[in-house]
Amino acid sequence: DEWKDNVDNLLFLRHVHRLIIQEINEYGQKIIHLDIETENKDEIEKYNNIIQKEFQCSPIEICERWESHDDELPLFTYKHYFKIKYFDRNETLYSQEKKHFAVINGLLRGDNNSLIKQAKDVLKITPNPRKVLPWVGIAVEIDDKNQPLKNASKFFTFLPLPIKSNYPVHIHGWFDLNPKRTEITSSGSGDDKETLVYWNELLLEEGISKAWALLID
Repeated sequence: DEWKDNVDNLLFLRHVHRLIIQEINEYGQKIIHLDIETENKDEIEKYNNIIQKEFQCSPIEICERWESHDDELPLFTYKHYFKIKYFDRNETLYSQEKKHFAVINGLLRGDNNSLIKQAKDVLKITPNPRKVLPWVGIAVEIDDKNQPLKNASKFFTFLPLPIKSNYPVHIHGWFDLNPKRTEITSSGSGDDKETLVYWNELLLEEGISKAWALLID
């Protein structure tokens, strides 16, 4: 039931396009409780592969390569179509529904390469290195007329984060997180905390907000 009501958990995963929850009961019968499938898997996989091609060397080398040219980084706007089949235990039959999301997903430089420069500062932190890159995304569920639906929203760093969000859209960013992935680094001093906090702030300002504006447009 939890997964059926949260198919959006799959929105920003890089390689997972389908989730099946099933069991073999005591009589040896297979019961498929839930099957969440991305209907336009090939399209989304194509976009993800283009983004992934940017990551052919170390993160620092990636950032230096981006700084060496002015080409736009890959950023895609698309719709994510989910088909959900599930076993209705009350009616003891299978039912199906569909959900659609408008999504923008990809890489942004920031003004004057600000996100790339700040990512390099984070990547140079020692002795406990952090890994961040300017990958952002925005998503909102839409109806058949492409109008947004008001639903609870989430923060993502590829996987959804257990963090309450007051925004009307799903927000994905390669944030710096605490070791338990329960908080986005937003305060503190020492141990390079200022660098990490500024990275998250800049990712929201130069990445998330601009991706959100582009999705609205």
